[in-house]
Amino acid sequence: MRNALGSFVGLGLALATLSCATVGDRHPARGHWARYEVAGGSAAKPAVTELVLSIPAGKTKKGEKGVWFQLEAFAGNERLYAFAVRASSLEFLRSSENAAEVTAYRYVLFPSEGEPLEYVNKRTGLAYLPPFDFWRALIPHAKTGSRDALFEEGVYLGRAIRRVETGRNAGLLPVDLARRLELDPDISIGTGRNFKEAEGRRIYTEDKPKPAGEPDYTYIPLVENDYAQLIHEVGMNRFPVAYDQLKYVVDQPVFFLLSEGLDKVPDLLYRSNFIGTVQFMDEPVWIATATHELEDAKTPQEAGTRLIERIRKTQAGAEYGGVRHLTEALKQAGYDFGDCEIRQRDIPVWETSVSGAWYELEAGMTGYVYEGRFRPKNFSKFMKETLGVDFPVDVDLCEKLHYAFFRGAARHFGAKWGVAVYGQMNLEASARAFPLAYDEGASYFWFWTSDHSHHVAFAEQKQLTRALREYAAIHPRPTPQALTAQAKVAIVLPWGYMFGDHDLHTGMLWWCPNLKLENDNGHGATYGAVLKAAMEEAVRLLRQDIRFDVLFLRENEHAEGYGEVYRVMENGQIRLE
Repeated sequence: MRNALGSFVGLGLALATLSCATVGDRHPARGHWARYEVAGGSAAKPAVTELVLSIPAGKTKKGEKGVWFQLEAFAGNERLYAFAVRASSLEFLRSSENAAEVTAYRYVLFPSEGEPLEYVNKRTGLAYLPPFDFWRALIPHAKTGSRDALFEEGVYLGRAIRRVETGRNAGLLPVDLARRLELDPDISIGTGRNFKEAEGRRIYTEDKPKPAGEPDYTYIPLVENDYAQLIHEVGMNRFPVAYDQLKYVVDQPVFFLLSEGLDKVPDLLYRSNFIGTVQFMDEPVWIATATHELEDAKTPQEAGTRLIERIRKTQAGAEYGGVRHLTEALKQAGYDFGDCEIRQRDIPVWETSVSGAWYELEAGMTGYVYEGRFRPKNFSKFMKETLGVDFPVDVDLCEKLHYAFFRGAARHFGAKWGVAVYGQMNLEASARAFPLAYDEGASYFWFWTSDHSHHVAFAEQKQLTRALREYAAIHPRPTPQALTAQAKVAIVLPWGYMFGDHDLHTGMLWWCPNLKLENDNGHGATYGAVLKAAMEEAVRLLRQDIRFDVLFLRENEHAEGYGEVYRVMENGQIRLE
């Protein structure tokens, strides 16, 4: 019979002779291990036929908390992957419901190929675990009611497992030989694509006529040297990659998305820097308005309600932007997890609508990224022509106004926010966008890299990323959540209303003929008059350098945590609360 801990021996660790001792103790002694057969394990990927679970023996270092737990997954005699996690308790093995209170201090992966890797949260110094419900979905656990940490029967990745052998004197895998990958959950810098332009420069320039025929750029895949520059020279840390590009990012301190070749990476779900197949949900507000889905809405509130329903339906599904897209992609790649769904829950929305942040985060999206095309002159002109408000032609004030919407929504719903630079953005504005957003609590700093004038040239991506990293190095900040919650003043608009040059460029809320800005809203004012009152208040606060958030609240909702609240009523009046 093959040694159940053959991989340990192969690593040169000293083990005593294995025995068939039972492991019935609720708190098994260090050194116990158990081997399990996986029912139907060879039938589908990841083709795990055996598991070895252990609580390895070893000296506790000074100040070290918790207990080590190890898992080795085998396909026949081949070890597919292994990991060791130092946790505050082993309660997660007895029941997946016990995982909520478990803290992971260290997490080390021994992948199918390459050196061991330790994933570390750069902010906290604790373990950075895989993001797919690690304790409940990716860890074996006992059938309900078991008192034994190394239980007799349980479940692993949706398959039944049965203990067939036990023993003692399991050694700790060589965790201290692992290379540390410090992952930063607070700053996400990346693009929407895995290519760059061949031209090496801008074709489209602000305030100049578009080239004849409006040609697109010639796009070429990013190669090894490109990734080396982006990661090590300028500090980009989020990448969507094709399978043949995976080798450039997989063992780097960056996050990556992969939607092809999933069947070729058996340890993929245990790599903490793999964040899924979906980078974002694409512009649900713009799509709903541009396709006239909401054009028959009678009130702003009806339109907002229907939009939220639409987003929630997409979010729950398997199409791109939904939490089950990863589930379906794994299934298509040949994986079979039974009734265990591996979901990608952290999916931000990438959106051109300013006020969309509120409704999209209310619908349950975990983050919001604004499609930044800041052009202060154009914005000021639009506000004057549309609402009759004199908005200063000022880069910082233009960006601060927009960030007030994103920050307010993120604070209210406990989400993240950020901004993406687009090719149309004023160059001065693009230089200020990231540092200012960083100071205001943003987590996402992205670039759009395709589609004619939307594209940001590769050289500019590197320049702006390097500048942000240099700025952050000399301006360390508290958590994004703390910065997002720093405003003491709020402007409250009626729930269901919209704001922004893109949102209003048709002269209607939600692009609905019933909601033209000049129409009476049924409360003694026009829709435009309500927005004008809010905009004038925002300009007053901006000129006084007072930080404020913008919120959209129902009549019975209150802005919590603010010292001053300026509520814009539907009659166009402002009430100080």
